[in-house]
Amino acid sequence: MRWTLEDMKTYEGAKEYIDTALIPVYLLAPDALGVAKVKEQRWLEEICVYAERQLTGRIVLFPTLYLVNEQTRIPIFESEQFQNIQWITTQSELHESLTASNYSSYLLERNENEDDLSIMVKEGKRLTQQIMNQWKK
Repeated sequence: MRWTLEDMKTYEGAKEYIDTALIPVYLLAPDALGVAKVKEQRWLEEICVYAERQLTGRIVLFPTLYLVNEQTRIPIFESEQFQNIQWITTQSELHESLTASNYSSYLLERNENEDDLSIMVKEGKRLTQQIMNQWKK
């Protein structure tokens, strides 16, 4: 389920089955705006949407959390509803920070051919597998 009105209406009746939060997080420094940053952010969100579609019924895809600098603290996200919380980012320094804080973090590798659908699907499958591995723990 995604963060939409329609999906949240469905969520109310199915929340007992949904145990995973997928949270994209992106460092967006105001001085670093440009085409490359937009592509990177879009890549992150498209891969998250792919994983959400594969795992519909057990996962909620939250809106992207934007940080404005590396010193911004990641908010504590604890919930009885979500036993599994998967953070995803395209930025290695953010991934390392999340991991150091004991969050389950997935570093989404970017590719020059990121508009290639087959590469997008491949990355989406990797993320989906990461989430399913988290369920096994």
